[in-house]
Amino acid sequence: MFETTADNLGTFFSAAALVVSLAVWLIDRYVRQRRIVSYRVHLNTKIDVSPRSAADVADLELRRRTDGEPVPGASLTLVRVKNAGRLDVDAVDIVRPLTFTFPRRSAMGVEVVEPSPVELRDVIMNARWPDHPGRVPGPFMEGDRVELPPMDLNEGVRFKLLVLLSGDGNEVHARGYIRGGKFERDTNRRRNRGLVLGGLSLLLAGLLIGLVIVNSRSDPSESTVRCLRGQLQIEGSTAFAPVVKLIADEYHKTCGDADIAVVANGSISGLRAVANTGANDPKTAAARLAMSDGPASGDFGSLVARPVSVVVFSLLVNDSAGIHGLTVDQVQSVYDGRVTNWKDVGGNDAPIRLISRGSESGTRGAFERRVLGTQEPPVSSNDCFTKDRDPNAATTRCEFSSEASLLDQISRTPGALGYAERGAAATYPKINEIALNGWTPDISTVERGDYPFWEVEYLYTYGTPPGDSLLSAFLEYVSTDTAKNLLRGEGFTPCVDRDKNLMATLCATRR
Repeated sequence: MFETTADNLGTFFSAAALVVSLAVWLIDRYVRQRRIVSYRVHLNTKIDVSPRSAADVADLELRRRTDGEPVPGASLTLVRVKNAGRLDVDAVDIVRPLTFTFPRRSAMGVEVVEPSPVELRDVIMNARWPDHPGRVPGPFMEGDRVELPPMDLNEGVRFKLLVLLSGDGNEVHARGYIRGGKFERDTNRRRNRGLVLGGLSLLLAGLLIGLVIVNSRSDPSESTVRCLRGQLQIEGSTAFAPVVKLIADEYHKTCGDADIAVVANGSISGLRAVANTGANDPKTAAARLAMSDGPASGDFGSLVARPVSVVVFSLLVNDSAGIHGLTVDQVQSVYDGRVTNWKDVGGNDAPIRLISRGSESGTRGAFERRVLGTQEPPVSSNDCFTKDRDPNAATTRCEFSSEASLLDQISRTPGALGYAERGAAATYPKINEIALNGWTPDISTVERGDYPFWEVEYLYTYGTPPGDSLLSAFLEYVSTDTAKNLLRGEGFTPCVDRDKNLMATLCATRR
């Protein structure tokens, strides 16, 4: 009888694996429809004499065809762009232009090659810029970047950009924002999908049968969500609050009796609220959780830190500034009043207006610690345009309590400079993310130590919460794959995730 039961189990799980495999294929083919534009760098090389021994008898100098000017340190980059999703991408779906940047290099020329279909080249070269009517139709070059105009990209279309560059860099970065989709680097994950799904049934059959054996030995708590009733208030960082709200909503969907409120009132406010509640009523503090951009100061010694993820911040400018990058020294000169016009740092002739967060903001704290090295100057303006509060101030500076209100103000203030979480300004056409010290905001540049403006997102409790509390169960849930998927989807990098563990490096707890 035992053997018969085992055989039935094997047959059942094999059949289940086949059903799952088919379901995965159907979901991938017909349900998971998103607007996805991918890019892949096919070529990125210097133009030089080859073989090198020939350089002794020959000089190679490249000149631009348009004006005959030489191109020092010439290089060519070939980038393939493709609509890799299952939906057409219309021009109106491209909220932020698809942009390629080449740090430490200047774009000297661009050409569309190998379009499919062939008429796509004319579409790209003649596409107009609705938000920049003065621009010539087609790809726009300025400094180290090439922007593609908004255009219709039907499913499956592809083309290549051949870019002539001058300079000594070798990096290629891309960014853009597509409504209801994404602009991403093409990787091998998108290839050979048919082969993967074809063999998935065999893999799942073995895996599921293996799980029957493994699950009898494993701790069931590792694969289940601990659902507890109660109320929980989470407050603090406005940058971290949206993704924490998503995580809380997912917990509520799984555990319907949990009432979790997320309040975005600034990191310092959240920390202070939890610390004061704990000092007055430790039992009530077991239902409070603080979110903080960066570590709490020594004033909050009663709180226990739990690093969750790394967040990367961006410097933002109104597009009237004509700036695409600043050094840390230049930023410090702007904030201490030595530089008050964008023309003095390579931009347009326009006064600089600083749009900042209030003193309760953890984002501001990260900016002061990692970029300025000191506190921001006092508020001098109520309207963000004139020094109506302090006519003698060195800078024109105003403050806002939330990230959303700061972004709105930067978008409508000529010459504005501010900061926010990376990608937060993607839907604002008049705001540009700029490089810092020549590096774009990205977790890879942070890990290398090149990009300085980042912080760790922490969750803080008053002491250690009781094991039978909703707070304790929710903290466990934040470490699940479901929560980490939400973090990654919103641009955060979990401190512990798959094969990456940042607990000994970026996420090392600090005071």
